[in-house]
Amino acid sequence: MKIKVTISKKQKNKQEEMKKIILIILLVGINFSIKAQQDISGELTLTSNLDTEWSKLIFKRNSEPNNGFLQYYGGTDSGIIIGVSGVNPIRFFSNGQEKMRIAKEGDLCLTSLSSDWSKITFNREGELNNGFVQYYGGTDSGMILGVSGINPIRFFSNGQEKMRISKEGNLAIGTIDTKGYKLSIAGKAVAEEVKVALQTSWPDYVFKQGYELPTLNEVENHIKEKGYLIDIPSAKEVQENGILLGEMNSKLLQKIEELTLYTIKQEKKIQNLEKENQEIKLLNKKLLELQSRLEKLESEK
Repeated sequence: MKIKVTISKKQKNKQEEMKKIILIILLVGINFSIKAQQDISGELTLTSNLDTEWSKLIFKRNSEPNNGFLQYYGGTDSGIIIGVSGVNPIRFFSNGQEKMRIAKEGDLCLTSLSSDWSKITFNREGELNNGFVQYYGGTDSGMILGVSGINPIRFFSNGQEKMRISKEGNLAIGTIDTKGYKLSIAGKAVAEEVKVALQTSWPDYVFKQGYELPTLNEVENHIKEKGYLIDIPSAKEVQENGILLGEMNSKLLQKIEELTLYTIKQEKKIQNLEKENQEIKLLNKKLLELQSRLEKLESEK
């Protein structure tokens, strides 16, 4: 007696799928000698039975010579490794679109498909603010380094802060307090050229008519009484408040121009004295000539 067993197409497909699953498990066990354990929390643990510190998952298409892999290295420099065996980049996708890639040279590229911005954000868990490095590809394109909150951007070297940019946009080098100035440097600075554009007038007014030039006696009395020149800050004021370079240069030029006027006046006095001296010499000469003539007349009598 013969019994005919009919297997449906659906059952055949299930059998084929089961065969594929069993084959994959066998291949994983044979090629990589690993154990796969699934615990109730849904975690997958891969353990290497080989004499190596590597545990590895390989992702490969049949016709491709290269592959991608997820790997754990348990040596001294232990950690998780994500990589590719060929020259293709490692690409990161979100919402069906590539957002980031690491090229074969090691360059990290962030790509934004929805806007002109590409951004790396640095944040600590629980913090509302963050730091970021950003590229803007719009009309005013360029790299942006910033923070989202009110904290400054700080630059460190050798474990110490060397420079910071405050939330007001003030730059401090070698110090953390700009005292409200746009640039504050605690140390020496060198430059080939520095331009100071003053909003106040330059002291050419010293040479204009009506300028009240202090007399030298007034200057002398001011120095005796206070120990410094008129309109010039004292050493104590400079020590406490510093100096404004443009304003100080203006004051020094004012004193130079005043000295020029004093010198011109002195020169005129000297010229007058020399003229008077020449006249006195001429008179003396004439007196000597008259005296000589008188003496001669006296002797003829």
